[in-house]
This record gives sequence, structure tokens and C-alpha cells, in this order.
Amino acid sequence: MEELERLKERLRRKVVVDEDLEFLKRVDLLSDFIKLDPESGPIMEHVEDRLNQRERILFYLFCVKAGKALDLWDRETACVEEIAGKLGLKEKVVHARVSELMKRGLVVNVGAEKAMYKITNYGVLKVAEEVLGKLRR
Repeated sequence: MEELERLKERLRRKVVVDEDLEFLKRVDLLSDFIKLDPESGPIMEHVEDRLNQRERILFYLFCVKAGKALDLWDRETACVEEIAGKLGLKEKVVHARVSELMKRGLVVNVGAEKAMYKITNYGVLKVAEEVLGKLRR
């Protein structure tokens, strides 16, 4: 019985993903492009000319999640109006791009009364893989 418990513990350490730790590692990788202001929210630097609209929205939601993970604010979601205002896009454009991101499983709507969007774990992986590559060029 003791051997079984030791094996379980060893396997837990080996195969169970600590999502918080993995996410913060990705935040660290992207830290040259992220500034988080507790009062005004995410500030994405030098991304407009390197990322398309979908990628910018996804990266913004990544930054919102990063602020929550670092205890700078209490939410990991954003509404269309906020995203549009922060990224300088029209709300209609944000609606369309968010819909595309949702179809790809990168973003989910978690709002009950008002649509509030958050990045999925799959979305986090895509930011780390694709967006980071474009930003480093």
C-alpha cells in the first residue's frame, strides 16, 4: 500500500499540469510586450504592427488573465466595449473577431447577462506559440 502511494505521488508530480505555474511561465516569456497597470489595465506595447486583429484581441485577453493571475485585479474577462476601446477597434469588428476566436476554441463567453469573454487554456497555448513568434521578429 505504501509503495502504491509513493508511485501515485511520483506520477502526480510528473504528469499533472499546474495550470497556474504554466500560465505564469508564459506570462514571463511575453513580459517584454506586456505592461499591467492596476488602475488602467493591460498595456500592450509594440503589437499593433505585428499582429492581426484576432491575435491582438487574443493577446489582450491573455493580458487580462495575466493581471488576474498576478492579483492586480479581480477578473479575467473583458467585454466587447472594453476590448474595442483598448485596442482602437470598432465594436462591430471586435464582435466578429471574437466570434471567430470562439469557433476556434480560443475564447469563451462566460457572461450571464452581458457577454464577457475570457481566453481558454488552448488560447493561452496559441498565444505562447504563435503570437510570441510574431512579436519576437
